Amino acid sequence: MKEEKVLQEIGLEEREAKAYMALLGLGSATASKLSERSCIDRTTTYDVLSRLMEGGLVSYVIKNNVKYFRAAPPENILADLRDKEKKVREILPRLTELTKMDKEETKVEVYKGKGGIRTLYKMILRDGRDYFWMGGGSEACTMFPAETETFVRKAHAKNMKGRLLFREGKEFFTGESERYRLIAKDFISSVTTTVWGDRTGVFVWSEPFFAIVIENREVAQSNRSTFEFLWRLAKEPRSSHIRRTVLK
Repeated sequence: MKEEKVLQEIGLEEREAKAYMALLGLGSATASKLSERSCIDRTTTYDVLSRLMEGGLVSYVIKNNVKYFRAAPPENILADLRDKEKKVREILPRLTELTKMDKEETKVEVYKGKGGIRTLYKMILRDGRDYFWMGGGSEACTMFPAETETFVRKAHAKNMKGRLLFREGKEFFTGESERYRLIAKDFISSVTTTVWGDRTGVFVWSEPFFAIVIENREVAQSNRSTFEFLWRLAKEPRSSHIRRTVLK
């Protein structure tokens, strides 16, 4: 029946819908009579009636020590739905707010080859944010000297501030807008992790060269926290570590 299907769509189970519709037609009936009319076995009928009473759709009276069940007016269903709608509307702003919280899309891009390394340098410069750099200073200077020097010069020209952590015993470029510290090689590797804004970049300096960019606030914050921890452990470099100063 169409009516039973609609009742199921608004939350009643199939047997609950059958029992309710049967009671509407009977007006008032015992559980056994309802079982017969709705074609639901008697034991199950009691369970169904119990759930309908909990939902306010069925009531009963006792006559001569026998329970007679009656369906609540159909208008009660509409009133109940309106009450539920009101409650949902009250919490809707908070639900919408929760939907927006911490649901930012994580964007991951991979750039292959030497061109990928250059692309990541350009991306950092284009965004123009201060940056953190961990590892790979010597590799950047050795394998991509022109690109690295250009990056340092342009970052300074854009007034971008950088803090960089390199492994002890390695040489690197320096820039006027950058601060450097050295840390034991056990703490960082030749792979570079750099963070700026909500982005994290990874430079892999060995063949085949490639760069990875992850755009996610939580990932960036996690790497930033790691950097700050290592920065406190690191020490100032000696002049012998400086391969060449990149001037303005």
